[in-house]
Amino acid sequence: MRKKITVTVVSLLFFTGLFPQATGCISEVSLSASLKNGWVKEQDGVKILHLNGSYYEMGYQHGMLLREECVEDLRAFLSFAESYGYNYSDFVELWDIVKEYIPNEYKDEMRGLADGADVPFEWVAVGNIIAVWVHCSGFAAWGPATVDGKLYQMRSLDFPVNIRDPVTGRYLQENSVLIVREPSNGFASMDPSFAGFVGSLGGLNEKGIATEVLSSWSNDEWCNGVPMMFRQRMVLDHSSTITDAIDILISNKTCGWNFIVSDGKIPVSYVVETTANHSYV
Repeated sequence: MRKKITVTVVSLLFFTGLFPQATGCISEVSLSASLKNGWVKEQDGVKILHLNGSYYEMGYQHGMLLREECVEDLRAFLSFAESYGYNYSDFVELWDIVKEYIPNEYKDEMRGLADGADVPFEWVAVGNIIAVWVHCSGFAAWGPATVDGKLYQMRSLDFPVNIRDPVTGRYLQENSVLIVREPSNGFASMDPSFAGFVGSLGGLNEKGIATEVLSSWSNDEWCNGVPMMFRQRMVLDHSSTITDAIDILISNKTCGWNFIVSDGKIPVSYVVETTANHSYV
C-alpha cells in the first residue's frame, strides 16, 4: 500500500492517504537488494526516510541509510545528558529496568538499527530512552475552529537547540528526518523525528490517528512502565480508533506526560494527562 504523501512544515492535516512512492526522488540513495524498499531522499528541504518490512528490517534500513546521522545524534544526546550531570551508567541502569516493558518488536528494531549503523545495541537502546528535555507545545482544531471544518493538529517540539555532536559539531536539528514506516505487522505511519530514533515524539498513521506529547513534570513517577516514546510508537503502529490510542497512552504509565491524540475520521481530539498512577482524559 502506497499513496502520495503531502508534507507540511508547521501543521499536519490528518488524512488516510499519506504514503509516498519512491519515484521522482531528489538525491535518492541507491539501495542494495538487502534493503528491500527502504530509501531516503530529500524533497523541498525535508529529508524523508522510508522504511518497511519486519521491525528488525526497518531498523536495519534506518541504520544503513542514515549511518552517519544516527551516530551523530546518539553521540549528541549522550553528550548533552552528561553535561547535565548524568552518567552513561545511569542510563544503562534505567534501560535494565524499562527493557522488560518495551515490546519486543521495538527491541528488534533497535537491534536492526545497531547492526545497520554498526554501533553497539546498548548505545542505541540507551539513546532511545532519554527524553529529559522534551517540553513541546501544540493544539488541535476542527469544526467551527477551522476554515474548512477539517481537523488540524500542530506541535512544536521545543527541544534545546544546543544538543550537539562533540565530534563533528553537528546539531541534532540538522539531522531531522520525516520517517515513513510501513511495518509488515502494523499500520503505516509518518513520524517527524531525528536519525537514530526508534521511539516516537509524535506522528500520524494511515487510520487518521495522530499523537503528540507535552511534558508535565510530576512527583508521581516511576520507571516500571513503557517509556513515553514507545507508547507513542504503539499508538501509530496499532491504533485504528481513538479509543485504541487512549487505552495505550494510559496503560503502563511512567512519568508526567500530557498527550494530544486525534482521529481525523470523526474528527475529534482529546488531551490525555498522565502520571505514574493517574490519568485524565
